[in-house]
Amino acid sequence: MTKVALVECPGCGAPVNVTKSVCDFCRTALIITSDGFSLRGVANIHLKKQVDEHQKAVRADPNDSKARLLLGVAYLELGLFRESERELMTAQKLNPDEPEIYYFLAVMTGRTKGWENVYVERYARKALQIAPSMKEAQALLKFSRAIASKDRSGALKEQIRAFEEALALDDDNTDILIALAYAYENDGNTKRATDLYARAVELNTEDKRAYVRLGLLMTSRGQYARARDIFERHMQLDPENEVVAGILEKIRKA
Repeated sequence: MTKVALVECPGCGAPVNVTKSVCDFCRTALIITSDGFSLRGVANIHLKKQVDEHQKAVRADPNDSKARLLLGVAYLELGLFRESERELMTAQKLNPDEPEIYYFLAVMTGRTKGWENVYVERYARKALQIAPSMKEAQALLKFSRAIASKDRSGALKEQIRAFEEALALDDDNTDILIALAYAYENDGNTKRATDLYARAVELNTEDKRAYVRLGLLMTSRGQYARARDIFERHMQLDPENEVVAGILEKIRKA
């Protein structure tokens, strides 16, 4: 059976498939491009500075594979996926024996085309062929396979178990953290989900997905003051997000 790629809703952060025109959870209109969702909001200023520095390094030496890799990673974190792919693929041609290049190609593919996309596993496997002990690639491979198992009966429990194993290998991976939190949320374990979303926010204060899911959980539990704080922090990152602005307005009136 053909599997449908999963990406995150730009409104609430929930996983959605690319065949949908609106998010099932928050009803945000979904505009899919070849690079995934068009991300809105204020980009990380620190990352922008990194991009400027790495661009200068690439201009100084277009064959500097390390500079290309670092520029590709910075673009990836800014959500500039086409630019990220260009730099990572160029780095791979310049230095085909660097495992980190294949790892970040796997991450870029997962974020844009869905973690079950066959190239996520291919790139992760390539990284592990070069560096068999690379735990980040091991985690990504386990994570991708768990995502791909979602259609099986009883898959949620299996998925949670596999996500936990992946997280044990790479406990700073916010993609895995958020997916695991969402799985626990679907399984009714909102306490564990809340802890994981909070951990994701702690690791990456610029990650809009974790803020939204954490805020929604706080709202559902009647913790309106904390939810308001979380959504206000989100709006600083994404001031044009009408979905979150609407939720925040309702909380303020509560």
